Amino acid sequence: MAADATTTPEQEQLQEYVTINDMSLTEEKVENFNNSLVVVETYAQQAGAFLAGSSSSEVTGAIDNYAANSGVAVSSYTAVSYTQSMDQFIIQFEAGSVTISGYTGSNLVTAEELYKEVSAYN
Repeated sequence: MAADATTTPEQEQLQEYVTINDMSLTEEKVENFNNSLVVVETYAQQAGAFLAGSSSSEVTGAIDNYAANSGVAVSSYTAVSYTQSMDQFIIQFEAGSVTISGYTGSNLVTAEELYKEVSAYN
């Protein structure tokens, strides 16, 4: 926006827009933004883990075995969680839960590895 304001009238319009729309950054806005990044990271890790878990026959097999041995339907789960620091899924049912650990750790990549992979397609 600012880079496109090359003439004096455009620059004046930009200044007016910024004044009217309060485009200032406060400590509170920065803190809220940074806190939201933590939440996004948590949900992104969980989404990746759930995707990896759903495509792992070992994970789905462990869940199926638990359901069969416990007499519950897999679809009757009440909660599913993933903790990245322990690489652990917990699937809760009304009658108990199943904990599955260590299945996604080999799929973890660093941000640098991810960026390198993505840039190969650009």
